[in-house]
Amino acid sequence: RSKYKVANLPAAGGQFPRAQLRKSSPMPISVVDCGSGATRAVSFSHQAESQDQAETLSAQKSSWRGEPLALALCNEQQTGNLIGLLEEKLPAGLVLVGATAGVRDAVKRGDLLQAQLEDFASQLQDRLGRRASFNLLSGEAEARAEWASTVHTFKMKTAHAAASQEWPTELAGMLSGGGMSCQLAVCGEGGIDDPDCFSFDNRVLAPGGLAERAGAGMLTATELNEGLRSVEEAMVDRMAGLPRRLRGSFAIVEWVALFIASDPTERDRTLALGYEQRLSRQQIIQALDRHLQSLRPGVNDGTPVPHPDVVALVYGSIIRALFQEIFDDTADFFCLKGVSWATGHYLLSRHMLA
Repeated sequence: RSKYKVANLPAAGGQFPRAQLRKSSPMPISVVDCGSGATRAVSFSHQAESQDQAETLSAQKSSWRGEPLALALCNEQQTGNLIGLLEEKLPAGLVLVGATAGVRDAVKRGDLLQAQLEDFASQLQDRLGRRASFNLLSGEAEARAEWASTVHTFKMKTAHAAASQEWPTELAGMLSGGGMSCQLAVCGEGGIDDPDCFSFDNRVLAPGGLAERAGAGMLTATELNEGLRSVEEAMVDRMAGLPRRLRGSFAIVEWVALFIASDPTERDRTLALGYEQRLSRQQIIQALDRHLQSLRPGVNDGTPVPHPDVVALVYGSIIRALFQEIFDDTADFFCLKGVSWATGHYLLSRHMLA
């Protein structure tokens, strides 16, 4: 049996020790997400409608996008332009600037130096004052923030769910992922307040990777098939530190949820299994097998492979390995929208500042 116990969720409107909003906050807190594709912000505030009702979280996404931090730090002018954009666009209140897997990967490769990040943090405070701070989140910290957002979103969904809608009464953990890393949170001895958090690099959108080469029209079917074998081999090492035979109900969020639940588009080759529906492990694996088989090139030659197909094949192979290896066959899953590390970072910061 798995050592991880399934944790009971508090009732709708109950207390969440880490993701608790204590007081009405008219002054927003802005979380700036320095992503691998762009820099953008979400301004958060919350309001209690009455003493008997759960507090409502309001999130306003920025209409603007700045240059990715890893690119902006290439020279002083670009760095200054990005900080100037933040100074101009962000509202009054605290500013929490955070970077995740894309910047972690750039530091690991040596493309970014710690001194550059420290200089950016110093310039940020020089321009925006002490209300601003910068943090490069570890993979585990990113998982914890996503978990806080997951619990908050689940609580809100449960409170407003229709009587006929089947929702799990227990939450055992969360699986998330983006273009550079995947995160896992599991309710261990600490329950929902202190989950065991894991992260590993997936490098789907890594510089020079299969997806980037396909986007440039430079990846052949032969190279793709060889690359997919390498991805499958690498997953053995990447999953070495993850728990196994996990049981219970797990929330699937972020890119993993989009890949499993969303309807396909010209850009995204997704499974269309639907959001907020109970899905079995076997159901997901079988859908992945059919999907991956349909996308694999019919020939093994020098024919270029479309970029959306390559992203789906690489990401799907990674997700399949996770479902195959770390979850028990009795586990079930549901995909949630509206979860992000930025929301969780706000919630956890609110708790620390309260």
